[in-house]
Amino acid sequence: MIDLRDLTLICADTRNHDLALRALRLSGQACRFGRALFFTDREYTEPGVEIVRVAPLRSAADYSRLLMKDLLEHIHTPYALVVQWDGYVLHPEAWSEDFRNYDYLGARWPWMPQGSEIGNGGFSLRSRKLLEALADPEISEFAIEDVAIGQTYRPLLESRHGIRYAPAAVADRFSFETTAPSRPTFGFHALYNFWLTLPDAQLPEILAGLADANTETPQLRVLGVNYLCAGRHEPAALTFQRILQVRPGDAEVARLLRFAENALNAPLAGRNDPCPCGSGRRFKGCHGALTPASAQTAVAAPTPAPAPVPKQPRLPDFREALRLHEIGDVDAAESIYRELLRLKPDNPIPMHFLGVAAMQKKDLDTAIPLLARAAALVPGEANFHNNLGLALVEAQRIEEALPCYERALAIDPGSTAAWSNLGLARQALLDIDGAIVAFETAIRLQPEFDRAHWNLAYAYLLAGRYAEGWREYEWRLQIKDLAGGLPPVPGPAWQGEIRPGMRLLLHAEQGLGDTIQFARFVPRLVAAGASVILECPPVLHGVLSTLGPGVHLHAAGTARPEYECHLALPSLPGMLGIEAAAVPARQGFLSAAPELIESWRDRFSAMGGSLRVGITWGGNPANPYDQRRSCALRDLELIASMPGVRLVSLQTGPRRAELEHLPPQIRPIDCAEDLTTTAAQIMALDLIISVDTAIAHLAGALGKETWILLPFSPDWRWLTEREDSPWYASARLFRQAHRGRWVEPVQAMADALALRLRQD
Repeated sequence: MIDLRDLTLICADTRNHDLALRALRLSGQACRFGRALFFTDREYTEPGVEIVRVAPLRSAADYSRLLMKDLLEHIHTPYALVVQWDGYVLHPEAWSEDFRNYDYLGARWPWMPQGSEIGNGGFSLRSRKLLEALADPEISEFAIEDVAIGQTYRPLLESRHGIRYAPAAVADRFSFETTAPSRPTFGFHALYNFWLTLPDAQLPEILAGLADANTETPQLRVLGVNYLCAGRHEPAALTFQRILQVRPGDAEVARLLRFAENALNAPLAGRNDPCPCGSGRRFKGCHGALTPASAQTAVAAPTPAPAPVPKQPRLPDFREALRLHEIGDVDAAESIYRELLRLKPDNPIPMHFLGVAAMQKKDLDTAIPLLARAAALVPGEANFHNNLGLALVEAQRIEEALPCYERALAIDPGSTAAWSNLGLARQALLDIDGAIVAFETAIRLQPEFDRAHWNLAYAYLLAGRYAEGWREYEWRLQIKDLAGGLPPVPGPAWQGEIRPGMRLLLHAEQGLGDTIQFARFVPRLVAAGASVILECPPVLHGVLSTLGPGVHLHAAGTARPEYECHLALPSLPGMLGIEAAAVPARQGFLSAAPELIESWRDRFSAMGGSLRVGITWGGNPANPYDQRRSCALRDLELIASMPGVRLVSLQTGPRRAELEHLPPQIRPIDCAEDLTTTAAQIMALDLIISVDTAIAHLAGALGKETWILLPFSPDWRWLTEREDSPWYASARLFRQAHRGRWVEPVQAMADALALRLRQD
């Protein structure tokens, strides 16, 4: 038996009492712990378990308070192992001494950014040092205790108390929750994983002891679907029957039950069909000769044929496909999904995951029909509808995605991901109020849902609710693939007080266009007496040098000069309390050298044309949302061929090569240079047409009339046409393209240009 006498085994439960004791019993039989404590509201006598009476835990917050604030007084060992009724020691031999090197260790949440994915608290190792650190009075919000420990207060716990979190590789050896592991783990968590961890013979005991409230969560239905996927129809039927005891009117669960019951006595294949085991023999001469009950077992582990017949190959393993999918080997996972579908073409589970894999590969023509078919076969599975919605959004079919999210939420109203996705779809369709409701609901369900806060920030800003928008905008600092992944800046953060002569470091955080956009607020600090050091990429120094005296530019990545405090540049409008009335919406705040402007004006005049228009058609191809903003130069051929219009290319980067795609007689003149020169070129031109990229921001900052060409972002049409827009100083925007085709906006621009030419 594994000796873990420096660990106290903990379980807290006032709902599933008997099942919680079962988890303690199983864990205690596997390892020798120093003590075992059961926090509950009833009296029990259980050998080896100390009962600690507590008030009923009526909410997640009650449970979280107990685990974070009240546990310390009961723990006298260096570590505590927290288990729950659906998470306990599974493979004691998988214990590793290096688990003790960390203060918090739980299963990964693979959907979270790297560095904040540890982890689930349902089966977790916690040091006494962590419990002592949680007594910090600044730790006061803990609606969901593992989110509070693993994300919300992680920076504080690491910096102030030296708490050590296990890396993902260690966590994957310790426990699992969302995906079956590639090797045995010390423990696991989650009811829906019982199909992997629980002998079928024990399922009736679990279902009988399960509180009725647990049958109303999606987890039990997902467990039943997992059994169906594995071809284990009897436990699937028992699971669905338990749900129907509490919710007899649930039509979808009733349909799943009928499916499971019908499959119990159904043959695995036609008598003359090839046997699904892959032996090459007909079904009637192979597994079809077995009884239905034994046939199911044989499919999972085929009995070797007598010599000299070779051993029959195994059936495709769906769990192995999921494991491969999780670690990123999508091609190998796809191969298994396809083989499963070959054996059973209407199996919705591999069908759905094959669609997910195709969506990840951007093969939407393959993904959408698969996801739609799977959702039709299992209409009560919320994730199926949610993922179909994601694929439709990716294909820019947002109107069709909206009801997918609504159906997912009708099935599972607690799905924070579906609420957030619904908010994004509503926002894209300019239902800003509806988007706000969706994001706020997601946050109410999961207060630390950083992406929902980030999305809510944009919705508030679109609605003109700037104070709330800037507040939510700060959540970007918690998101690893946004500002949260940047190295910390030494020294105190600026708290908003401006003193004459104070040296304030403002550091750029985002792309070139966003840096230009937020730089409009810097002169306010200078006017109040601050000495501002603006740290940004050197490529912007030329254009930002026109912000005025008192702004000292510093090249990002080089040794910093002395400063008193610092602030991320995108946080500046929130710190200044910028409201709609304070935004200089229609005046330029940057400039270019007058002599350079005149030089370019003369050169452009010599090129001919009544209307000289600067164009940019592509942003950074590496941007994950580039397809939603960039177009091909050939899409602008209608404008390029208009008599009287002379196009000047300001495009940089690899898309510059597309100039060769247009005939020489209508090809734009290539004038792209550094941004300082580009600023003068913009001022010397009559008009700028650009997709949403740095050139659009620069043109707006210069006060030049700018037409923004956006194929898939109607929310920007709303934003840029507002008189109080903080984003562009001058912008005119045409309607979005129809499902990815640029005909509508380009034709609209051509019509407007023709009118402009007639007026001139």
